[in-house]
Amino acid sequence: MNYRRINKSAVVLIGLMTVLISFTSCFVPTSKEAYLDQFSRFVDNVREDHRSYNKSDWKYADERFKKFRTEWHDLFKDDLTLKEELKVAALIVQYNSYKGVNKLEKLYNDEVKDDVDELKEKIQYYIDNDMDEDLEKLKEGAKEIGDSAINVVEEIIEKISD
Repeated sequence: MNYRRINKSAVVLIGLMTVLISFTSCFVPTSKEAYLDQFSRFVDNVREDHRSYNKSDWKYADERFKKFRTEWHDLFKDDLTLKEELKVAALIVQYNSYKGVNKLEKLYNDEVKDDVDELKEKIQYYIDNDMDEDLEKLKEGAKEIGDSAINVVEEIIEKISD
């Protein structure tokens, strides 16, 4: 038996199945049930994978989302019940929240992370090199303030006692 030929055939078959599944998942829904199911599965997929999306993944997802939100919604909007419209609204909010999380993470990674890392390094340097000395100074200052406060209280008591 030629296992190489079987492996190549299996790879080709799996590839064709993947393309077929991807292609059929992009078809226009034929009923409101199919629309709601496909939209729900789409948002579930975004939820599961959004953290690993790159720019082209988001472009593709945004194109699909736009179809669900406009073109495909318009096909069935007259048949959707209030409950189903609320489900559509919830799916829209969910999608936007996943996209927003990615934008915040990207902003943090691109703009803030370096500053936070630098601040952490400075704090660690301070802890390692200067904090003990400053704490001693703080204790001495607190003792001096306490001694001064005691002196002031004693002076007040003397004035009252006279």
